[in-house]
Amino acid sequence: MPALDAARQSLETAFPAEPSVISPHAFAAGLKSWVGEANATAAPPTRWATEHLAMRRPAGAPDLLALRARGRTVPDGDGYVAVAGNRYLVGAWGARRRLTVEVTNTEVVIRSSGYHAGGFHTVTYARSWARGVRLTDPQDHVVSESGTSRTLPGP
Repeated sequence: MPALDAARQSLETAFPAEPSVISPHAFAAGLKSWVGEANATAAPPTRWATEHLAMRRPAGAPDLLALRARGRTVPDGDGYVAVAGNRYLVGAWGARRRLTVEVTNTEVVIRSSGYHAGGFHTVTYARSWARGVRLTDPQDHVVSESGTSRTLPGP
């Protein structure tokens, strides 16, 4: 954060708290030149991984990034499973069946709860952190039946 403090101090010296009355055009021109100087002299931004490793969590706090959530659900009438504010398509094989859903930081895995007509299905989606999204293109859809497994396109 030292770069942020330096930028704040530079801005405060360039524009004192009680400036003399100046025109809006002069203020905008001064601010534009200051931004150009600040961007030219600022250190390159660090990568997220470096900043993430530098973050500290309070002692005794759980490591939330390593947690997994698991639950059971039934798809809605359109064949979607609601997970964390989004809807993931399971298709006709999951209609009116109780499905197991496992959520991690990177993926959502939806499994049929047993062998049904058509076999045991496992659909894996990349997790979306947005809200209100309908996802229809899984990363992987595997069907296991009679000791064999095959990969299918789509849900």
